[in-house]
Amino acid sequence: MPGRRKRKRRQDEERGRRVDAYAGWQWHSAGWFADRASLVAHVRLLSAHHPLDEQQLRIDTPCTRTDAPARSRLQVLLPPGSALGPDGTTVVAVPVQEAP
Repeated sequence: MPGRRKRKRRQDEERGRRVDAYAGWQWHSAGWFADRASLVAHVRLLSAHHPLDEQQLRIDTPCTRTDAPARSRLQVLLPPGSALGPDGTTVVAVPVQEAP
C-alpha cells in the first residue's frame, strides 16, 4: 500500500512524543457513571476546573452480565505530586515522599 511505511513511521514518532511528554504521570479514578449524560457532565465540570486534553482522559467500560446495567469508569492522567480532590473535579497537590 503506497505511503504506509511513511505513515506508520510518523504515527510511531507521534506516539513516542506523547509517551515522553507524560512520563511519570499516573491515572487517577474520577468515579463510576451509570449513564453517558452524567459522564459527559462530569468531564465538562472537570475540564472547567482543570485544563485537559483528550489524551489525559480514559473511559473504561468493563463487561457485565446482561441483567446488570453497564457502568463506565472515568480516569484522569495527572502529573506526579497531584491527585483528584474528594469531589472528583478539582486537582490538589500531594506531597511527594522521597525514597530512603
